[in-house]
Amino acid sequence: MDLLNHRAIPQEPMEELTIQSLMNRIALMDSNNYYGNTGVGEREGRIFSPIVRQKNFDLGHGIGRSGDVNALQPKAIGSSLIVKLTKNMTINAMNKILGYTSIKDALILPFATGMSLTVTLLTIKSLKPQAQYVIFPRIDQKTCLKCIYTANLVPIIVEPKLEGEELRTNLEEIKRIMEAEEYKDKILCVQTTTSCFAPRAYDSIAEVAEICRKYQIHHVINNAYGLQCTRVANDVCSAIQKGRVDALISSTDKNFMVPVGGSIIYSPKKKDLIDKINKFYPGRASGGPIVDLFITYLQMGAKTMKQLIKQRKENFEYLKTKLNTILLKYNERILETKNNKISMAVTLINLNEKVFKPNNINATFFGSYLFSRRVSGVRVVNSSNGKRSQPIGENTFLNYGSHSENYPFLPYFTCASAIGQKKEEIDVFVIRLQDAFENFLKNDPQMIIVQDTLLQRLNVQDEEQSANQEEEKQQ
Repeated sequence: MDLLNHRAIPQEPMEELTIQSLMNRIALMDSNNYYGNTGVGEREGRIFSPIVRQKNFDLGHGIGRSGDVNALQPKAIGSSLIVKLTKNMTINAMNKILGYTSIKDALILPFATGMSLTVTLLTIKSLKPQAQYVIFPRIDQKTCLKCIYTANLVPIIVEPKLEGEELRTNLEEIKRIMEAEEYKDKILCVQTTTSCFAPRAYDSIAEVAEICRKYQIHHVINNAYGLQCTRVANDVCSAIQKGRVDALISSTDKNFMVPVGGSIIYSPKKKDLIDKINKFYPGRASGGPIVDLFITYLQMGAKTMKQLIKQRKENFEYLKTKLNTILLKYNERILETKNNKISMAVTLINLNEKVFKPNNINATFFGSYLFSRRVSGVRVVNSSNGKRSQPIGENTFLNYGSHSENYPFLPYFTCASAIGQKKEEIDVFVIRLQDAFENFLKNDPQMIIVQDTLLQRLNVQDEEQSANQEEEKQQ
């Protein structure tokens, strides 16, 4: 079979029946599916529920062994084959389709991005036990901080620099910290970010990589949803060529449209840090997210993946164009963030001054208003009015959510163009956004809040009624 020979995503998508047949054949390689097998061990891949068994294609052994999460399982040849194929298909996709030409090794884990970041930090910590600090260019996303604290490390927060309307990496401050006597031999790594909400730009990872190589400090890149972006791919390749990159972490659901629960740790070095993470990880792991990714690769095919990457890029420009057609009317605009090609930020300054402030309403209500009208993903950021927040750990922040202590263009909302988005979704979003502006500018905002609260209650009641009707049918 070409799949076994090439170990790459097939060019053309596979038919559903073909994939089901293949999965059944692979499942027969696991001992729990042997005809006449008698299991007398403590783990024999038994699955009680027929629904769960069908959902998992009779694959019950998971991945890895107690000493290595990537090791082959003698009792689960089929499951082990899926792990190996999915790893090879992932590296091939990165090299040949996504533009990550320098990636040599990868590990897929049944964790979301945050836990994989934690496992990576813990593994590096085992190599440098005296280190306790992580240099952390500020990004206001709780998971990024939590992974550092969970690894029992201390973040050194580096505030970004404002360049025009965009927040960029403060390279001078990173250098200063590395050269400071108080941190000598105590810095574990720099944790940069390449996928983030505007107006924050991607970190300047090529420049950070050069600094890390000069000072011999590990460099971990949180590339959560950057695999879908060709600009990020170029930046990553540049960072690897110019300096030091030890590991990158990406989400499977955000990049490949599978259910939440998996992530990829990958590296430009063969059998280096990835191999150590394999051995550092305690015990076996669930194979569910890897099976999801494997099947998705087969059903998507390389040709469709390329089309999706191209469409996402086109949709970003389309979203920007559509927003620009309506924003001028309301004296709002898209903030200029040329170094972020997935997310964009739109001012709500005029609406805030005319409507929200005079009525003592927090501008963040604009986001919940849109959500109650079936618009998801909009994120409104407002000033904290001098109040510091403590989202996690000991650090406190002003204007948490804006990535900066004093970003001057608040409030704003963010929206994004991610893989799988359709132009029709953008069209509907812009219509509903325009309706929202019109409603707030023409009507009493206090009445809108009352109506919105009633609408939310009605939605909940409708959902409960539908659930009750469904339950009655089943009875």
